[in-house]
Amino acid sequence: MAANDPKRKYQDGRDEMNLADFPISALQRQQPTDAEGRKLDKMVFEASRYDPQLRQRVSQRVTLTTSSSDGLPTPADEHVILALLYTAKHGDNFGSAVVHFSPAQLFEIMGWAPNGRSYERLRGVLRRLKSLTLRYENAWWDPAGRGYEEEVATGIISEYRMARQVSGPRQPGAVPRSWVRWTEQFYESLQKGNIKRLNLEIFFRLRSPTAQRMYRFLDKRFYNAPVFSMDLIEFACGHIGLTETRNVAVLKRRLAPGLKELEDIHFITPAADAERYQKVRPGIWRIQFQEGMKKAEGSRQKAEGSEDTTASGCLLPTAYCLLPSAF
Repeated sequence: MAANDPKRKYQDGRDEMNLADFPISALQRQQPTDAEGRKLDKMVFEASRYDPQLRQRVSQRVTLTTSSSDGLPTPADEHVILALLYTAKHGDNFGSAVVHFSPAQLFEIMGWAPNGRSYERLRGVLRRLKSLTLRYENAWWDPAGRGYEEEVATGIISEYRMARQVSGPRQPGAVPRSWVRWTEQFYESLQKGNIKRLNLEIFFRLRSPTAQRMYRFLDKRFYNAPVFSMDLIEFACGHIGLTETRNVAVLKRRLAPGLKELEDIHFITPAADAERYQKVRPGIWRIQFQEGMKKAEGSRQKAEGSEDTTASGCLLPTAYCLLPSAF
């Protein structure tokens, strides 16, 4: 099987709602570094949401911290998480916090070549995910409490085992010797059903990390309504992960290739810049999307969790949508 060409049987993937909302990795494929070439050990994503009780927008912040030796996650790390979620769903349906897997199984889901280079790449991903700490401030949805937690610090995996590579076919019925264990907080979210379907066939066919990130974020938002609009900077920098800038022209240019990918697969309806971007006032712009005609053929699926996504983003009455970002 060619790289980036996963089999159709992997359409029925899963995504955890909080991970669909905010990135947990740098957007570039290479490790982000500082001016002196050292790996970064911290990254922050900021946005806002409408709080119906306070009747105003409140700030949200997700902070990624790790050791400088391991470095921050890259898009490949999020690919591995999605492959593990698929394995957990179609294995014991999230019945255990431990997910057994074979590296070859994950490679097939993600479209990675089954070779030693991919094996070492996977090892690096697991090391980064093990050392990663995520702090959610007013941004972690608790489906049981039907609200956002004030502050939650967690990770994705608490421990893992990467078994030695062996030659020859695996014995029928044998349990894969490699495994990961979800952190308690993350596994609790999975058990509470805070997950949604995600078409992995479409996801892994997208070429750019920007398009993949937008696909996950918008796939969640389109569940409630076929049209979605929000503050441009919050969308591009807070939820997609572009480097923060107030230069609207730069953001438009960076988003353009990913938007074209999503338009080409009919996930979103093509739009001219005058339709896609609306100027509210000097310095405040909004971006608008309408789901494409073919989205319903596979990617728009009923969420399995109970998150009320009208509490975030811009799936609220128009008057609320016109409120500027809190930043």
